[in-house]
Parts: sequence; structure tokens; C-alpha cells
Amino acid sequence: MGVAQIVRYAFLVLAAGFLQHSPLLNAFGVKPNLILIALVALSFVATKAQQYIVLLMVGLAVMQFRDAPETELLALGILAFAAFVVGRRLPWRWIFNNGILLAVATVAFYLLTQSSFLYTHGVSVAVELLLNVFTGTLLFLSFAQQRA
Repeated sequence: MGVAQIVRYAFLVLAAGFLQHSPLLNAFGVKPNLILIALVALSFVATKAQQYIVLLMVGLAVMQFRDAPETELLALGILAFAAFVVGRRLPWRWIFNNGILLAVATVAFYLLTQSSFLYTHGVSVAVELLLNVFTGTLLFLSFAQQRA
């Protein structure tokens, strides 16, 4: 992945961050975690850890820009980098790995940041999980289409 692609993907992460905090993409009172989705999908596109860390830092900077609590920043950073490391080692096709990682990362994000939300708003978390996996799969497929 060249510098131009890294810049293009960094703009994608920036756009995801700004879209995430807009009233758009609100489904049943739930918004997908677009930064997480973009970073997990990009974990299969970046060929080197250094490239991925640049994209991850852009995602964290966008979250910091909106005054995200430190626990959310830390959770996103850990989960996104874990996706980069683990995603390529899972035994299934990458598109399936992407979906599994998004589902696990969505639940883990709530466990790490606000675990009581899982119990009190389980339906909302389930809807977000489905939105994340669906949106992430579409994004992953768009990346695969670009490579073909």
C-alpha cells in the first residue's frame, strides 16, 4: 500500500468519524460504530503494521476531537489493533473473519467501556452489532472490488 492509498484511507477514517457523530445513519435510534467498522475492514487492506498504525491514529484523533472518554479511546485502539493482528490468522476467508471481528469487537467495546449497557440495552447492542457487521461487510467488499 503506497502513501497515496494511506492518505485516501485516512480520509475514509476521518469521514467515518464525522459521519458517526452526525444524525445521519440512525437506524431505530442506533448508529453503527463507523470508526470501528472502517478500522476493522482496513485491517485486511494494510500490509504493514506501520501503515495500519497511521490509520488507527487517525481514528483515535477523530474520537479525541469529539471528546471521547479515555476508556473509549483505549478500547478502540486495543480492539482495532487486535483485529489487525488476529484477523489474518483466523482460519476462514477474510470476509468471514471481518464479520466475526466486527461482532466480537462491538460486544467487547461495550464490555470495556460500559458493560452495564449490554444488559440494560441489549436490543440496541444487538441492532448495532447487526448494523456494524452489515456495513463492515459492504465496506470490506468495496475494498476487495478495488483490488480486483
